[in-house]
Amino acid sequence: MRSFLSLILIVLSSTAILQADPITISRKVVYADGSPAAKVDVLVRSLSNWRKPPDAEKIVQTDADGVFSTQLDVPPTKYHSGYVLVKAPDYALFYESFTEDWLGQPARTDNALKLTSHAEVHGVISDTANAPVANATVELRYFSDNVSEAFITFNDPKHNLRTPWLQAQSDEKGNYSLRPVVFAKDPSGVSTFEMIARADIAGNIAKGRGDVSPYEVVHKANIALNFTLRPTDTLHGHVVNQLTHAPIAGATVELRGDSTSDIPATTTDATGTWEIKGAPHDSEMYVIANSPDYAEHFAPTKNRQGQLLADPTIQLAPLVEVSGVVLDTISGKPVPSPLTIEIPPYYIENNNISVRIEGQKTRTDATSHFSIRVPAGTTKFNVSGPGYDAHVESQIPAQGAHDLKWTVGRRAGVLVEFRAQNPRIFEDAYIDARVGTSSSSAYNTRFYFVWADNVKQGTDISLKRLDRVGPRIIDLTPPTKISPDETRWPLVINVP
Repeated sequence: MRSFLSLILIVLSSTAILQADPITISRKVVYADGSPAAKVDVLVRSLSNWRKPPDAEKIVQTDADGVFSTQLDVPPTKYHSGYVLVKAPDYALFYESFTEDWLGQPARTDNALKLTSHAEVHGVISDTANAPVANATVELRYFSDNVSEAFITFNDPKHNLRTPWLQAQSDEKGNYSLRPVVFAKDPSGVSTFEMIARADIAGNIAKGRGDVSPYEVVHKANIALNFTLRPTDTLHGHVVNQLTHAPIAGATVELRGDSTSDIPATTTDATGTWEIKGAPHDSEMYVIANSPDYAEHFAPTKNRQGQLLADPTIQLAPLVEVSGVVLDTISGKPVPSPLTIEIPPYYIENNNISVRIEGQKTRTDATSHFSIRVPAGTTKFNVSGPGYDAHVESQIPAQGAHDLKWTVGRRAGVLVEFRAQNPRIFEDAYIDARVGTSSSSAYNTRFYFVWADNVKQGTDISLKRLDRVGPRIIDLTPPTKISPDETRWPLVINVP
């Protein structure tokens, strides 16, 4: 019995070893004058797929010579890549991606990571009478909604680097200063930072705004940015059920529009009432409300004359659970490829602002069935997926049966489905065929490819993969002849 357990442990240990592929990353970090950057934090992340969470990561510190070295246990893969982030006080955050050529290389002066010092932003905060404002808060936030998840701080315990706002307080003379943390080499494409100053003046929130570019922060020693604080508005309103007009408690309400990105969302109380403070006085804005059992909706905050509405009321439509199946028009059978069922979002366009109102979305299962929660009434759906793209309109009753049956037509061309046991086979995979326009989609262990036009009889198709380590091309499947054929939709090709 003991020997049997030992054998199991040996097998498990061997399996663990096979599932780990240690890589070593070493580099030297120096300041702009070439001196070693000792005792600074370095985050090392390994990514086999840049669209997925990291395979492994560690935070380490440089030694007295500015050198760091760490080993990451990552899954076996054909190609290793990732990035390092270096954070040192009063210096721009250093970002550098690494590839195979970094692995096992010693830390040398000629391949050192060089840090760049960055500017201090400073200025005076005053009110509309030009009097200095003490104890005002200055916040820096990133202007883009699509800031890279690698952007900016080590403070998050999960190291996802989402940035808490950097803050400073003004002194009795209204002076403030702060050092924004920025990338010396920006991987996220953010071109502007937004800075917001605020203070409570006579019981009312007053705010001012300004912009500063990362380029200025990195390439200048000092940046002067003054703020004039202006009064803001406090908004009140209600959220109610569109059908019964009963108040909705616990709904989330947020302000969207020009100069509203710093205003936190709020929730309604038991009477469906909400309150938002700090709304810009001269901005175009909408209040948006959502609740788990209702469709998101909006209400304006001002009338056509630009005057604040006394009690903006947002009416939310209850969601109804709907189920159904999608059939192929030609075969009359369930659609073989996965489909997205969506009530698309829409936009409120007014003057210089665009506000997005979210729709509803779901996916079909392996039998082409789906369920989705939508408002009652006439509803338009988009149905899309490999080989299909359709628009369907259905009448959704508020009560009673909610079973839908749709038939959708195929796109012109040929739908090819590659099937594999291991989804990683499809990483860096591509189709070898020289015809027509096409599109591809990967869904776990299946890889779909669609030709939209110009498919000829006897065209050869094969699946290949680029092995970057070689570099070399690997044939995943032998050539298969294809042609437009209703009986072979999709054409299934198994990948060994």
